[in-house]
Amino acid sequence: MSNSGLKIKDEALREVAFGAITASYAALGAVLAHDAFIDAFINETNANIYISFDGTTDHKKFGALAGRVTDLKANDAYRIAGTQIYIKHDGTAPTSGWFAAEVQYT
Repeated sequence: MSNSGLKIKDEALREVAFGAITASYAALGAVLAHDAFIDAFINETNANIYISFDGTTDHKKFGALAGRVTDLKANDAYRIAGTQIYIKHDGTAPTSGWFAAEVQYT
C-alpha cells in the first residue's frame, strides 16, 4: 500500500436548522474553498430535502432521516472550489431536525 503523502482535511461544517429551510433554494453555508473529493449530506429533518449546485436545478433528493456519502475521487473527480450548495424542502416544511454538508479535501 502506497502513501502519497497527502493529508485529508475538512472544510467547515455547513449546517442549517429545520426552521431555516424553505421551499426556495438558499445557500447552505459558504462556497467550497477547496476542490472536494468526498462530500457527505445528512438530512436529520422529518421532511424531504433537495440540494442543488446551481440554485435552480434539483440535483439530489434526500428523504427524511437520510444521508449519502460520495467518494468523488474514486472516479478521479472533484467537486471544484467555488461550488455553492443550495438547499430547499419539497413543499412540506420540516418541523424538526437539521441538514448538514460535510466536505473533505487534500
